[in-house]
Amino acid sequence: MLHPGIHRFAKARHTSLMTTDDDVVPKQRSVAALIAGWIGLIAHLPVGIWYLSSGLVTPAWAYVLLLLVWLAFFGLAIYLLRTRPVYTLLVPVAAAAFWFAAISAGEAWLGWTG
Repeated sequence: MLHPGIHRFAKARHTSLMTTDDDVVPKQRSVAALIAGWIGLIAHLPVGIWYLSSGLVTPAWAYVLLLLVWLAFFGLAIYLLRTRPVYTLLVPVAAAAFWFAAISAGEAWLGWTG
């Protein structure tokens, strides 16, 4: 016979693996939210021009780092498009603010010049 504590653990573990209809059926997104999400994703692409042109001011290591940051923001935008599409509108704003802060900090403290 199993110890009572082990039996309760096994039962709790078994019920946590069960799925409900809420887990299987994806939530419906409104059309307006999806349109807003796609606008945010498309608006993030022109911000990439700023990141690409940063090579004129930054050293090579900072340029590569900035491009990786832009790609991370792009990945975040895709994730938000799938989960919370309206928040995708904030991604290009955050990416532009990060770029401006990084370039300004590099010019002020690291001596980057154009």
